[in-house]
Amino acid sequence: MTTLAAGTIAALRSEHDTLAAAAATISPDQLKGPSGASDWTVAQVFSHLGSGAEITLAALKAGLGEIEKPGPGFNQSVWDRWNALSPEDQAAGSVESNATLVAALEALTPEQHESVQINPGFLPQAIPSHRSPAPG
Repeated sequence: MTTLAAGTIAALRSEHDTLAAAAATISPDQLKGPSGASDWTVAQVFSHLGSGAEITLAALKAGLGEIEKPGPGFNQSVWDRWNALSPEDQAAGSVESNATLVAALEALTPEQHESVQINPGFLPQAIPSHRSPAPG
């Protein structure tokens, strides 16, 4: 039986691999062009994904007890750094940041799938990595 965490990690790997392959074919002009998000360029979408992966990785490491929980302003500092990158660096950095996150998630043990909780910093409480039992 595949757990929710294992299935989610496998889906993230597949989506990452697809995005990385697509990123390799995008020209600098396309990076500066419009995306499906009405106010963002393609590069800004990459920036959003890369910064989100970096923030999530920090939350994962904090949930594992490897680092202190990121403090107030952490997310904004990550976004500011990513926003300052060139379009090409946003795309390349996004692929790298997401690869690092997916690899860290793939390294979790089945026991950690059931015990680790992640709070990316904008939720009122951590997200469990497993399904809660049905009420009743």
